[in-house]
Amino acid sequence: MIFVETKPVLRRDGRLVSLATIVRNVFIARNQWGMDLQLDLENHREWDTSGWQCFYTSEDIERLMRANGFEEYRIERVLFPAPDEIKHIRQVYVQSLKDV
Repeated sequence: MIFVETKPVLRRDGRLVSLATIVRNVFIARNQWGMDLQLDLENHREWDTSGWQCFYTSEDIERLMRANGFEEYRIERVLFPAPDEIKHIRQVYVQSLKDV
């Protein structure tokens, strides 16, 4: 996990910026964008362009950060609301799923 490997090498005032798929984004991709995603809710994972990928709840991320010694952190949600961005993401998924 990124937090395990990053904490020991991060400078005292350093910053870690990470994009992690949260469960809300997975449901948006499936329900609002019409993407045909395979979901394994029990194990918090989805099938995407590179195979099975984990997704997290905000609580999962907070728990992992605290467990790995991160005391100060901020979690921000990033969505892709623009039609061009949604179209691009759909194209990436559709092409990759054809290759599977």
